[in-house]
Amino acid sequence: MGDMGADQVADTDRENAERDRLVALVTSGSGAFQSRLDALAALVTRWPRHPATAAATTACIDGDPVWVVRLRALRHVDPARTTADVVRRRAVEDLHQDVRLAALRCLATNWPAEPSTRRFVCDRRLHDRHATVRVGAVRILAEAWRDDPATCAQLQRVAEDDPIPAAREAALAALTELWRDDTGVEEWLHRYVVAGTGGAGTADADRVPHQTAVVRALIRYRRTSPATVPLLRAVACNAHDARLRQCALEGLAHGWPPDDGLRALVEERIRHEPDGAVRTAAVTLLQQIWPQYDDTIDVLSGVLFHDANLSVRRAALSAVVSGWRHHPGVELWLRQCVTADALGLCEDAMDALVTHWRSDPETYPWVCGLAMEHPQPKVRITAIKALAEGWAPLPSTLPLLQGLAVAAETAEVVHAAFRAVVRVWRSDAAARRRWLEEQAMSDERPEHVRAAALSALARLGSTEETYLLLHEIAVTDASAMVRRTALRALKDGWRRDAATTHLLAHSADSDDDLRTQPPRILAPDAGQIGQVAQWVALAVASGVLGNAAYEGAKESLRGHLRRRKAKSVEAPEDTGASATGDASRKHPETALVPITAKEAELLAREAVRSRCRAIAIAVPDMDAVKTSIYQESTGRWMLILRDPAHRRFRVRIPAGRPTVGDVTVEVHLPPS
Repeated sequence: MGDMGADQVADTDRENAERDRLVALVTSGSGAFQSRLDALAALVTRWPRHPATAAATTACIDGDPVWVVRLRALRHVDPARTTADVVRRRAVEDLHQDVRLAALRCLATNWPAEPSTRRFVCDRRLHDRHATVRVGAVRILAEAWRDDPATCAQLQRVAEDDPIPAAREAALAALTELWRDDTGVEEWLHRYVVAGTGGAGTADADRVPHQTAVVRALIRYRRTSPATVPLLRAVACNAHDARLRQCALEGLAHGWPPDDGLRALVEERIRHEPDGAVRTAAVTLLQQIWPQYDDTIDVLSGVLFHDANLSVRRAALSAVVSGWRHHPGVELWLRQCVTADALGLCEDAMDALVTHWRSDPETYPWVCGLAMEHPQPKVRITAIKALAEGWAPLPSTLPLLQGLAVAAETAEVVHAAFRAVVRVWRSDAAARRRWLEEQAMSDERPEHVRAAALSALARLGSTEETYLLLHEIAVTDASAMVRRTALRALKDGWRRDAATTHLLAHSADSDDDLRTQPPRILAPDAGQIGQVAQWVALAVASGVLGNAAYEGAKESLRGHLRRRKAKSVEAPEDTGASATGDASRKHPETALVPITAKEAELLAREAVRSRCRAIAIAVPDMDAVKTSIYQESTGRWMLILRDPAHRRFRVRIPAGRPTVGDVTVEVHLPPS
């Protein structure tokens, strides 16, 4: 027995020592605040009623430097051992608004019966320096003193007059939730909603969100009250603000079983409501709730063709397609919407036709007719998009779109047709590219057709062939429109390329939007130097750059090459160890340009002659051939040779010291 008593004493001593350690840690006010939080949690868990715990909690509330610790301590106040004055002091003097609000909540929870507590909370609701505390005090007042007759009247005054919108909202929420069975409060809420709706009071824009919240609360908590439905009907018809009318109308439709009176109200709002958003909501409700009524389609058709608001007409179109697409007249209405420009429903109606009437044998010919012959470009463009989206697999669609692309009179229709061709023609990418190139390069096509073809070609991707073709057109084409299209495509796809930047900066066709900063002619990348030199020479030959600009660029290039050569001569000799590793390294000029541009051009011409003889076609007159040349960073040369007969020869010369047998030549003949 003596041993057992000694063990109990030892356990008690250990517990006391542990408690004293935790108390000391909590009241220290120093170190990591998380340690004090953990110690406080341990104290209130293991010794919730111990005087030492209450003393430590009070010390935290009154003196801890970290607001989170003070906030946590207020949640563990023991009213039997802590005075309300300590908590009141925190509610007034604390620097953090969350601590002050927690102090008010602590007072209302632990000392609600003291008359001074309610007065103190009311005072802080009026005079605290932070809106969060004042708004929180409204909720505390409602929850802690709900049974006090003065509380309801006080909350009504707050809902009417408080300058803080959040405080008014909190008061209204408390009134609708906590006094939901009080008929006097219900009548007051009705008067509050009716204010500014043709009844008592005046319209107030700041009041509308709170009135809307009250309407929703009445629908939720007072649905069984006989006064709620008449109130909502009055608000739906007479409220000065459209948001409130829409809220009441939707609340009636979704909160109670539909009846003839509600349907009549919805139809009345469709015909006489001045706000488009409310009419849109009414149209949607009519379609959702009464789709089985035969005369509903008549109401919707009237809205579809006669309502002044585009959003309302769109809602009517969606309702008709969703609920009555099997009606015999709906397809005809949609066709009328496509062609009636004043309705603004062309694209929406066409989408509906493509989605739901694609299999109708009359729809495809009708859409084709619109694409080919309708006088309005917008309708033709919409029809072209519909053909690409809905009937791409048909064999006749692609030829039709190709014909529209090259024959349409307006540029907008041509661009839409080319985009549709690119979308539909996916089975043979190479043939598609060749066709686009032919349209872009053909002198027989109008310039707006060639420009559209060039734009479509550029959107296919940034390839070497496209790069060369765009540069060639940008500096040699006779049409300013086509040249500017090529420049814009170059800027979009190769804006970081030095040759492109230089061309954009100095071309006579560039405007402020196309013109960018001049290229870094003295950049250390010899590949860029080669590109700039070749394209500046090409630009000069085409008359795009003046001679003075060319001489300046040429002199800059020469100076840069001289400086690079001087640096290589002045560099110290390599040691034996490094000489082995760099034995295969060449000077940048010779490594990147194993053959010069002139040598590449001569080699390309010889390869073209050889290729023409091999396939038994006439050898072009090289003196009349126009040449575009470009060198990749790998050292490979790319050339396009074009003769007066509109034949094009694409030549690829591999890096190194190639012979004629290493050169690849592609021959593109014009259509016969």
